[in-house]
Amino acid sequence: MISTNHVNVGRQRKQAAMSEELKSNLARKMIDAKIRNQCVILRRYTRNGSIDTEKEILAMQNLRGKLLFCKSVEEIMGYEGAAARIYFSTLGKLIDSEFTFSGRNKRPPLDPFNSMISLGYSIILNEIYGKLEGKGLNPYFGILHKDREKHPTLASDMMEEWRAVLIDTLVMGMLNGQPLKH
Repeated sequence: MISTNHVNVGRQRKQAAMSEELKSNLARKMIDAKIRNQCVILRRYTRNGSIDTEKEILAMQNLRGKLLFCKSVEEIMGYEGAAARIYFSTLGKLIDSEFTFSGRNKRPPLDPFNSMISLGYSIILNEIYGKLEGKGLNPYFGILHKDREKHPTLASDMMEEWRAVLIDTLVMGMLNGQPLKH
């Protein structure tokens, strides 16, 4: 038995009928915040190190600036993907050399860093899923991500801005602070 107290049919109908223009505007704001936060994380972890990341941060900021001219969610996601590749390749240079990280991978994660962030992302996804349902929204009617069977795309969308700030920072602190050994 499951409770349906959280279901708000009127709100879900409005959510499903959202215009492409509104979706694009929301997507632009979400990805702008995500890239901005990723730049902050890179700066935070290069402050005390010998690795210069200004070129990469500048490239990410350039991609962020291009979001203003995007006409579709697909175009926005293209810039998001390009920024994510730069971010993760740069982040890999900032991790303690005891841990290897050559880029983002999943299903299955191939190294300790990817395993840890995948776990963290799963926890955030489920927390956001519960909050969305609690507000009467349908977690499967997304904006950024393509619809997939049994995947709560709106929950995935909503966590984009927070991945770097909450999870990547936590994992970087754990690995670079060395409380874990593999």
